[in-house]
Amino acid sequence: TDGCQNNTIQNCVITLNRNNFGVGSDPAVDGSRGIEFVNALTNAHTTSLAITAASGANSFNKIYANTIQNCNIGIAMIGFADISPFTYVDMGNDIGGISSATGNMIINFGGATSATTAAAGVRTLAQYDLNVSNNIVNNNNGFGFDHVNVIRAIYVDAAVSANATISSNTLTIRSGTTTSQVSLIEN
Repeated sequence: TDGCQNNTIQNCVITLNRNNFGVGSDPAVDGSRGIEFVNALTNAHTTSLAITAASGANSFNKIYANTIQNCNIGIAMIGFADISPFTYVDMGNDIGGISSATGNMIINFGGATSATTAAAGVRTLAQYDLNVSNNIVNNNNGFGFDHVNVIRAIYVDAAVSANATISSNTLTIRSGTTTSQVSLIEN
């Protein structure tokens, strides 16, 4: 009943280790994550919670004007997969805002030499009224490495009957293999 709500993460520079690509255990996603909102407790990060009140959702958070680099997943928002009428879902999260001034730069993510997991600039699950706009997502701007597994710029995963706005992003993805999926936007 105590989710992250109405927070703003802004003007941060986050640098992690792209070689941390370990398999995540639900609800945690794979490898190092620059910014993460996840449906779990801090002391039980791999155990999904059954949300029982709207106050338990991670809603109305803003992620603006950050530089996130050298990680496996830039921004992850993994919510509670509620059933209709979707009372306890993550709602109204905003990754990038309404202009280039509030957009994030997610660069040089993925690229571990022997990566066995997927990498993504933005990865979400069970998000409602989501905005992903005005971001620059580039997994190798000349200072990174091409990813040798599945690589996605923006991956908006299942959210039954949800809507999302994905607009005005600048996306560049380079793969280090010819046998893995490459997606700029997967919704």
